[in-house]
Amino acid sequence: MRAWKLGMLVMFALGCSNGKDGNDTDVDVDDTDAIVDTDIADTDVTDTDTAVLDTDVTDTDPADTDPPPTNCKDAQGICTASNACGRGQALPTFAADCVFSDGPGVCCKAPPEQPTGDTCRQLGGVCAPIGGCYMVDGYITSARPCSQSFGASYACCVPEAQCGPSLYECCDTSTVYVTSCTHGVENCDNLPGTTMVPTGTCVVP
Repeated sequence: MRAWKLGMLVMFALGCSNGKDGNDTDVDVDDTDAIVDTDIADTDVTDTDTAVLDTDVTDTDPADTDPPPTNCKDAQGICTASNACGRGQALPTFAADCVFSDGPGVCCKAPPEQPTGDTCRQLGGVCAPIGGCYMVDGYITSARPCSQSFGASYACCVPEAQCGPSLYECCDTSTVYVTSCTHGVENCDNLPGTTMVPTGTCVVP
């Protein structure tokens, strides 16, 4: 009888022990689920979205847009007579920049410069009165002369932007001359007998 009771007590004790272990297992599983949930919450696409937004903002830069020209020179135009614009493009907006002593002229946007050639058009120039060329700080270029079509006071003029602001001058024993510009290079080719020197260094009597 005592042996039967002892067996029952052992079985009861084992049953209680298994029940407690089962409850512990449930708690462990629940704890593991909580850890998994926390991991998912930490892996958030918000950080990635923010990085993409930052990149988009950087790509859109208002500084990349050049302001529109406000005068004939900035528009790479040359002041000339209306009948001399030729292959160029007349820019009526800037006509007021090109008024000559004998009447109004036109601001003529020069055609694109070609890599080779020696005509005024191929050099990216416009036939213009010499005074009209200098109204916009342009350069006379060493092209075929325009005088055959328009008279001795006309020359092929290219915008200042082709060579940039002048760094040189043409010098002889008595006079200082303005340089020419051909295919982006300042020169004195139009003035035989002169020497090209840095601006301000030509000394004449």
